[in-house]
Amino acid sequence: MPTIIAFHFPHKAASMFAYKILHGVALRTGLPHFSQNNRPPNHTALANGCTLNVDGICLRGPVRNFSVIAGASGDPDQDYRFATPEFLIEDASYLAVCQVRDTLDLVVSQYFSHGWIHLPADGFGQMRKDLQAGRISVYEYALMEFEGRSDFGEESIIEKLKKLRLMKERLVPRNYVCLDYEEMVLDYDQWARRIEAFLEPYVPSIGSVLADLRPEYDAPSGSSEFFANPLEYIKRNSHKLQHVRSPYPGDHRRFLTPSEIADLRSREEALTSA
Repeated sequence: MPTIIAFHFPHKAASMFAYKILHGVALRTGLPHFSQNNRPPNHTALANGCTLNVDGICLRGPVRNFSVIAGASGDPDQDYRFATPEFLIEDASYLAVCQVRDTLDLVVSQYFSHGWIHLPADGFGQMRKDLQAGRISVYEYALMEFEGRSDFGEESIIEKLKKLRLMKERLVPRNYVCLDYEEMVLDYDQWARRIEAFLEPYVPSIGSVLADLRPEYDAPSGSSEFFANPLEYIKRNSHKLQHVRSPYPGDHRRFLTPSEIADLRSREEALTSA
């Protein structure tokens, strides 16, 4: 029975960082790493059970959602790139390193991804046109996302949080740790120590890998400025549009009023506990 170490980092920027970590661990230790980001991708190979009869440790991820779904080992009709099949949790020692980000910061990041950063070929259609024309505010977009009406990705942010709760219920406490994106940005050393403490019994070199992979962020510019019209923000940042999303915590305060934030926090609490 192998030990499978899976990194569940739904936020895209954090997911790519998770891939760098796991790829670095694989290079240093020789452990097999299964990921859709590999070239060629081999993420589904693990999920289809191709290595479950091999003793040892396997690395999986990043996995961009917290879903645990039905499925049988070796089922050729299932695609497990974005979720975790039940048989991995039931038939292996499954260690889940999960990470969450402030939901309102996620909404702001997604707002700009949906309207400007992703390619038109992603099929965003009318929503993309409405965002670029300024017909949908960040607050209105947040309401749509919370209610599952934004049509961005496989599921809404609220659904991701619900799935995280269900995944935690499926795993024993010693096989699960949940990290905060904000800690990764603001106190990387503490964030890395939490991962090291969780995985060191399985991957003794993880601490040095994390130290070597410390990310560098551009210093925030005008981080306290409020933009009533997000199109003005786009205009100012058009020269670096691919990086227009801020990695820093609290970015939602630049686009949402205090009353809008309070309303969305209340809605989030009600929807995630439903």
